[in-house]
Amino acid sequence: MFSFLFKDVQGRLLQTLPFLRGVLNARDLKSCFYSSSQLLNSVSPAKTYLYKKGSGGLEKIDSYPAEENLLISVLNLSKNEAIYIENNRRLYVTFGEEERDYLLIADFHQALSEEDKNFLQHYALLIKDSFERLEEIKTLYLKAEKMRQLSELTLTIVRSDQPYAMSEILVEGAAAITGCSRVLYLQYHAGQDILSIESFIGVDGEFLNHLRPALKKPVATSSNLFSTVFVSGEPMMAQDLINDYRWLLPDPAVNHAYLVPVISENYRHGLLVLLGTSQEKITIAEQSMALVLANQVAAAMETAVQRMDLLQKAHTDKLTGLANRAVLQKYFTREANRADHNFYEMALLLMDMDNFKRYNDTFGHLAGDGLLRKVGEVIRSCIRPYDLAVRYGGDEFLILLPKANAEVGRLVARRITSGMNSINDPLLVDKDWTVTMSIGIAVRKPFGDDLNSLIEKADRAMYQAKESRDGAVVLSSEE
Repeated sequence: MFSFLFKDVQGRLLQTLPFLRGVLNARDLKSCFYSSSQLLNSVSPAKTYLYKKGSGGLEKIDSYPAEENLLISVLNLSKNEAIYIENNRRLYVTFGEEERDYLLIADFHQALSEEDKNFLQHYALLIKDSFERLEEIKTLYLKAEKMRQLSELTLTIVRSDQPYAMSEILVEGAAAITGCSRVLYLQYHAGQDILSIESFIGVDGEFLNHLRPALKKPVATSSNLFSTVFVSGEPMMAQDLINDYRWLLPDPAVNHAYLVPVISENYRHGLLVLLGTSQEKITIAEQSMALVLANQVAAAMETAVQRMDLLQKAHTDKLTGLANRAVLQKYFTREANRADHNFYEMALLLMDMDNFKRYNDTFGHLAGDGLLRKVGEVIRSCIRPYDLAVRYGGDEFLILLPKANAEVGRLVARRITSGMNSINDPLLVDKDWTVTMSIGIAVRKPFGDDLNSLIEKADRAMYQAKESRDGAVVLSSEE
């Protein structure tokens, strides 16, 4: 490569040698640019500019000597050569992982001689190779850093024993390793066959409110993007969101998305959604890491759910299949500590069956036991896997909802009252009365009520509901 340099140009080589060393030994983009600028300037006086390609066109990174942006014509940018000399006065060098990711321009003060151009062609090749070497090192470093983050996330997942805590780890971890600032996790509820928003980063209330109606339809019958990918069980990169799914994703900045079903061997847990923009493109490597993370979380969620199932069986009311009161205090203490640490609310629902005594007196205790079993099924179908449903008394039930505000409490309560109405009991076909559920809701703020005071608030709200009408829902107004 350098053979031509040693033919009657020894002096010129000695003059440029320090700058060549600077280019070849550069440790970062800036030092490589300054050494390159000095090297080109040693051939012929020039002003040098470095640009990076972005969504809005070329963005100037640096210039030597310092100067305002150079005006570059569209014609010049259409050249295909990686190294191009225009009109004997301007040198273009493009480099990067993608074509024309970076553009170096040297604007020479005077026309270049043939000898100058020969030097520049070879120097430009060295400059291009050096810049691309630095980019490769940077890419490898970023990959290593993301693998380190992924390893740390794996340890965090293993230490966690609650599925909802894992959903937060999944969202935060996916954002960290991919660089996406907009990430959602949609939780699957098998009882209703629906997806709901569980955890998210970078999306506002307007975005979420727009999304919720599309998630109300059962997954099996819905044709929206989320349901389609979740049912398929395979990850998908949705490229043309602007034309195909703008009605579903209203944020104009979002133009592509990577969707990953979070599915383990025996459970379908939910769907991870990474929303990409022109500035935050989701690369194939980032897709792979997000998939690995989702699979790890899915396996950990299955282990946690199985552990909770075993624990629940040891403390389960055999008639309804719900937990008994023995597990309530331990569960509340653990979840209250987590709620205080993460500064979120939790809701408690206290429920009492209306007309259950009349039902028992009319049809007998065996029929009453059968109705209680159906009620237990309704309640289990209306809550998340990590919520705690307890048979609190004969016909009283209690539900603890971690990470839930008043709105979530009302939503679950409405599901239960609706489920009670849907119980098909042939014994009540000819009766002018039915069995419903009155529900009181109390919400615990961070560092708020203990279990007894929270139950008392819910109890007072429940009796307000019973006095109002059968099947009513009342939210406690007590602070």
